[in-house]
Amino acid sequence: MAVILFTSLASMRKHHQHGAVNWGVVRKLTPGILLGAALGTLLAASIPTRGLGIFFALFVYFAAAQILLDVRPHASRQLPGIAGMTLTGVFTGWLSSLVSVGGGTIVTPFLLWCNVSLRKAIGTSAAIGFPVAAGGTLGYIVTGLSSHTLPQPSLGFVYLPALLWIAIASITTAPLVR
Repeated sequence: MAVILFTSLASMRKHHQHGAVNWGVVRKLTPGILLGAALGTLLAASIPTRGLGIFFALFVYFAAAQILLDVRPHASRQLPGIAGMTLTGVFTGWLSSLVSVGGGTIVTPFLLWCNVSLRKAIGTSAAIGFPVAAGGTLGYIVTGLSSHTLPQPSLGFVYLPALLWIAIASITTAPLVR
């Protein structure tokens, strides 16, 4: 989740430059995302590693099947009001923090279902990655502070050397993808 902080900023910037981010949607989803991420990290810290691994694998298989089969929701509604957006944000933050994804796997189909164009759905989902990563990272730092079995140097469940090297590689190579 901590690496997504860096990669989401680059992605968000690029999509914003192309006018593909609906900032109103980002603002409406963010409070729920932060709450959901906090709940998700608390749950993840209490689930045995094996159970969390199985849940992650099932999520990846589900997401891969949707991509391989080109399953997309049919645009059949409009964006919900503030309560619906908050609940969507809570679910997005909760699930994203459990499986350590940026939220696009959840938000993009939701936005397509709500009649948002594919371009805007992808750009807005990219921008959603930052609050998802911020909430998840903070949650994993806080929940991991009491663990004394983690390698040093760690900040909670964030292993800092891995964060440094993966962030450098991501920031360096992200501009190469077009």
